[in-house]
Amino acid sequence: MKYYPGPEGFHHYVTFNAKLSHRIEADFYRNSIDQEGTIVAHGGKFGGWALYVQNNRLVYHSNNIGEQHYLVVSSEELPVGPVIVRFDYDAKEQTGKLLINNRHVGTGAILKAAAIVEPGVFSIGKSAHTAVSDQYDTPFAFSGVLKEVRLTIPEFVRDLAAEAAIELAAD
Repeated sequence: MKYYPGPEGFHHYVTFNAKLSHRIEADFYRNSIDQEGTIVAHGGKFGGWALYVQNNRLVYHSNNIGEQHYLVVSSEELPVGPVIVRFDYDAKEQTGKLLINNRHVGTGAILKAAAIVEPGVFSIGKSAHTAVSDQYDTPFAFSGVLKEVRLTIPEFVRDLAAEAAIELAAD
C-alpha cells in the first residue's frame, strides 16, 4: 500500500497487524542534516510503532502496551539529498532491520511487537496522536520533503508471473 503525507492522519483500521512480518519503505529528500521528524507512526504512548529521523539517524521504535520498548537505530548517519529508507520486520526471527539506500545500517531485537495499538491515528509525516516514544514530542513533523511511504506484508504479496506460469503449465 502507498501512503502520502497529508494534513490529517488515517483511521487506525487502515493499517496492518504489526506482529506480522512487514516492510516499510519511504522516499524523501533532505537538504540539511538538521531536518528530522516522523516518517510514519501508528498508535501512541500506550502502544504502537514509529519510523522517524532524529539526530541524523534513522530510528524504528516499537512500543508494546507502554511496557516493552524496542528501538532500532541506524549505525550510520543519513545522507543529505534524496534518500530511500527501509525497515524490515521478521516476525519469525523477531528482528527489525534498517536500510538506507539499500545499505544495511542496523538490526535489533523486537521480542514483542506492538500487539495492541492505542486507538488513534495512523499518520504519515508526523506523529498525530500521543508519541510512541518518549524520545520526541508530538507532532514531530518531518521537516524534509516526504514523497511516499510504502507498506508491504510479504505473505500477502502475490507473484502474478509465477501464478501465470503454473496455470499455463497445467494446460
